[in-house]
Amino acid sequence: MKKLLFTLSIFPLFAFAQSKNVETAIFETVCLERSDIDNSLQNFEEIPFMRGFSTRGNGDARMNNSIVFFMNIKTKTWSIVERLDNLYCVIAMGEKLEPYNSK
Repeated sequence: MKKLLFTLSIFPLFAFAQSKNVETAIFETVCLERSDIDNSLQNFEEIPFMRGFSTRGNGDARMNNSIVFFMNIKTKTWSIVERLDNLYCVIAMGEKLEPYNSK
């Protein structure tokens, strides 16, 4: 059953990856040791809100990484941090955090 659920969950990714409209973009990312990331997040008073796991390619290898979404409810700032081995990389950060409204 787990294999079936896994297969069904990644099937859309294969379809997406084979689309002719997919492009690859390379972004620079700041990666720091855990203590430096903790200090930076404390300066913005951001706390962990959600956590997830991602799998993505690195050449022929696949990387499994932990991703944490931090936020400050008062100031509406946020950060997304990905753990790569013993480094913590800031993928994105921003402000004006609000619930999504599709309208």
